[in-house]
Amino acid sequence: MKSFLESICTAQGWIFDYGFAAFQNLRNANNTSTKVHLFCDPIQSSESLNEYGQTVGSTYTLSLMLVLPSNLSEDYCSRYANYIEPIKTTHYPALKAAFQCSEYSLQSIGYTEIVNSRALDLNCDGLLINLTAVTYDQ
Repeated sequence: MKSFLESICTAQGWIFDYGFAAFQNLRNANNTSTKVHLFCDPIQSSESLNEYGQTVGSTYTLSLMLVLPSNLSEDYCSRYANYIEPIKTTHYPALKAAFQCSEYSLQSIGYTEIVNSRALDLNCDGLLINLTAVTYDQ
């Protein structure tokens, strides 16, 4: 799953970071960056078993933060127009489409808007995304 998310970021030109939030916040970043960032908390996974105890698939639960670096001094209306809306209308659909065109099947996906998230030592606005995806063994 981690390598799949990295490939999405590479294809989209996004910056990818994986791990616990405390470590992501310690990472130095270029404060003039205007690229979309995708942060991924540690991935939760579980196996689906058939009646014989054989693995027939896997379920992945992810917490992602898809954000744009923003200016701390902007008001909410500016933040929404400049950062949150582009994430919602362009980048979030691209993330969903990447899952739909892969071996992963989305079971659920949803988001919460975030403002003033302090990540990578820079201010960010965008979406906190929670999703569950499954794969089935062939």
